[in-house]
Amino acid sequence: RPHLASDAPPPVPSAPLPQAAPAPVPAPAPSLLETAQALASAELKQKAAEAEVADLKNKNAELKVELKRSRAQEAAPWWPAALGLTLALIAVMIVAFGLLVLSFKKRIVRERRAQQESVQNLVKDTESRLLQKAVHDELTGLPNRAALNQTLGHAVTKARRYNRKLAVLFIDLDHFKPINDSLGHEAGDFVLKTIAERFRSCLRSTDMVARLGGDEFVVLVEDIVDQRFLGGVTQKLLSAAQGAFNVAGQEVHVSASIGIAFFPQDGREAQTLLKNADAAMYKAKESGRNSFQYYCDEQNTHSLERQALAASIGHALSSGELSVVYQPIIGLGAGQPLSFEALVRWHHKDLGNVLPHQFIPLAEDAGLFEPIHDWIVLSALKKGLEGRSAGQVIGVNVNVTDHTFYSPQWVSHLRESLEKTQFPPEKLTLEITEETLLMNPDEALEILQTLKSLGVLLLLDNFGVGWASLSSLKRFPLDAVKLDKSLLGGVPGETDAENMLLALLGAARQLEITTIVVGVETAAQKAFLEKAQCPWAQGFFFGQPQS
Repeated sequence: RPHLASDAPPPVPSAPLPQAAPAPVPAPAPSLLETAQALASAELKQKAAEAEVADLKNKNAELKVELKRSRAQEAAPWWPAALGLTLALIAVMIVAFGLLVLSFKKRIVRERRAQQESVQNLVKDTESRLLQKAVHDELTGLPNRAALNQTLGHAVTKARRYNRKLAVLFIDLDHFKPINDSLGHEAGDFVLKTIAERFRSCLRSTDMVARLGGDEFVVLVEDIVDQRFLGGVTQKLLSAAQGAFNVAGQEVHVSASIGIAFFPQDGREAQTLLKNADAAMYKAKESGRNSFQYYCDEQNTHSLERQALAASIGHALSSGELSVVYQPIIGLGAGQPLSFEALVRWHHKDLGNVLPHQFIPLAEDAGLFEPIHDWIVLSALKKGLEGRSAGQVIGVNVNVTDHTFYSPQWVSHLRESLEKTQFPPEKLTLEITEETLLMNPDEALEILQTLKSLGVLLLLDNFGVGWASLSSLKRFPLDAVKLDKSLLGGVPGETDAENMLLALLGAARQLEITTIVVGVETAAQKAFLEKAQCPWAQGFFFGQPQS
């Protein structure tokens, strides 16, 4: 039994005595539930330990297998692996080279295809340009002769099949060659291109205008219901040609002569229509130019005559078929001749007498008139000197065509002729038409001033049929004016004609311009001119041209 604190005597300090360890208190006995739980837990731990042992065994077995494989690989030879690797590299290189070759081939194919396309495009472009050049005029862009022949042939076939009418208009420019000769081919090309555009603007979209070459054009008009329609078209073309051209700051003029042939009455074939329209065009030129003519059968004869003339004109001078005749210009007061106009004549061995307006244009077109003109001038100067034995040199007048006037050599040839013959230049009068001066007024003024420096006299011929007025001609250094013979038509007797002539003579006197009236054939006309105080006159009434 434990001692109570009150029963114990007070402690006596002394050395402590060793005490025996307390006896363990026995744990209470576990219950049945706790025992079951402990058994279950122990069983789980045992299974987990067994699973861990089994896992370790498996890993151990895998390590042994891996170790065997590693030892086997270490024991195996090295070259199969190297060979495999080499083969693999070779295979990769072959594939890469194949891909490179394939890529290169594709590139070559692409480049070749692009090159072929480029060549094809170039060929197409070249073919297109060749075709364009084959059927179009290079300068104006108009259809050329080949295109015209083809189109006209189709048009004739269609007109014949459907019983329709068409017209061919053959156009030749007047006074074009002097522009080419004096201002150069660039100026001529500019005029041709400009007039081509003007002609196009005058026509319907269904009509055709083509350039044959040089200054020749052809217009094709189809489906004509009324032939009078052509009159309006032709007038438009004439007006288009007459418009001024500004070439390098200079104003130049041309006109046109047009011949017209109709299908079917004037020809049932394309070439026949062209030939007949050409013949009608020459008839228009012979009628004074700047006009049009319809074809008629007699023009075929004229066309054949022109061909014969053109073939033989080159020999006319050397064979002695050309001659010069002289017609006097008379002073109406004293009745004495002022001078004599030199006129060239051609007596063809087969065709007889050929008039100047028939053969001079042909000679100019053939480039043969320059030596003929020089010969005319020299002959006239020699004729004038025949009066020297009587103490007086006879004055002579020489006509200058527009082609000659703008030729670059003729003035120097004239100077040489004057020096060679020692003919007094003040006795030589050069007759130049109003139309010639107005073709290129600026250049004409320079040429006239050069001629005046030679000492010759200058006369304006055929005044009254062109565009100029007397006052506008004061800018030119002219010594006299010849009124065109058409102004005497109806004089005397017709009031309008008389008033027109009187007005011109009065204006000339006021401007102090010497005037000569041409075409006097009757005594009544002479008397009228004397009453109008006309100083000089010329015509058959005073005498025929004589050698």
